Amino acid sequence: MKKKISAILVVVVLFFALSPPQVYAQSVESIHYDDGSYILIEKECSSQKTKALGSKSGSKQYKYYSAADELQWIVTLSADFTFNGTTSSCTYVREPKVEVYAGKWSAVSKSASKVGNVANEKGRLIYFKIYSRYSYTFL
Repeated sequence: MKKKISAILVVVVLFFALSPPQVYAQSVESIHYDDGSYILIEKECSSQKTKALGSKSGSKQYKYYSAADELQWIVTLSADFTFNGTTSSCTYVREPKVEVYAGKWSAVSKSASKVGNVANEKGRLIYFKIYSRYSYTFL
């Protein structure tokens, strides 16, 4: 019985010792505008690494609030990368996800592409008023 428990314990210890560590990071920035509105930019990154190889997934979420602190829209950008110790490569980039919460905002365009180790995501949101038009472009 003790040998079985010891064998199971050795297998569990080896499993955790040999599995690659995962790292997770998050940061938040803000941009404030003269009219009182603001954007919160949340960056998330998770990576998995072995000695020379690794992968990384990242996302950036833009949350735009009116001067009255009402959520207007959310845009989420995300991509996956791999590296081999010498070079890195963008393996997958998702089309930007746009969620509009205020009726006068509209997503005009959005696109995603990758070149080498760079993910490109673009889009444009427009707010319509009777006599004027405001736009916000995210990259």
